[in-house]
Amino acid sequence: MSARGTAATDGADVRIGVTPSDSLGGHFNSWSDARPTTTASTTVSVGYGSTVPTATNGTASLTLNTTYIIISKFTNVGLSLSAGTSGVAKLWALTSAQYASFLSSGGDETALNGTSVTATATQTVTSGTFTFSSSDAFGIVTVTDVGVIDELRFGSALADVTPIPEPETTTLLLGIGCGAWIIARRIRPRPDRTA
Repeated sequence: MSARGTAATDGADVRIGVTPSDSLGGHFNSWSDARPTTTASTTVSVGYGSTVPTATNGTASLTLNTTYIIISKFTNVGLSLSAGTSGVAKLWALTSAQYASFLSSGGDETALNGTSVTATATQTVTSGTFTFSSSDAFGIVTVTDVGVIDELRFGSALADVTPIPEPETTTLLLGIGCGAWIIARRIRPRPDRTA
């Protein structure tokens, strides 16, 4: 993001659902800047289900004019959710340097959970059934916020949505300090979804 609104209802969101133009119809939401009507917080947030969270569930705000890789995961998609089979939405926001560290640590979910990240968000849902299907719609919603989304990827595993730098870029990322600049030019902020 290069600019952020100040009203409680401003924010930036990528969502998938039956009618994602309606905030109540987006079943899978990833907010880089979430401000529901009840708060003026600017933290990241994630949403699983048919309602916008009444409060953000993230750990921190993103810094303006910084490139982030946003990874979101939604578990038990398409299943009837219950206390024993909950749907969990998780979001990780990584800077270019943090993303390089994640890749050098193996690039899997264990590495993602063990890497220092800028912010995370988590939501657990225990009722309803929310599917991800070809009949769903996709929406990018910004209210007053300004930013660039460079690439979006969807898949059923982390490896499906994780871009791997070219071999010479990987060497630079691991070997010298300017590596973060190289990946920042290649990758802009993008929300992802895995199930």
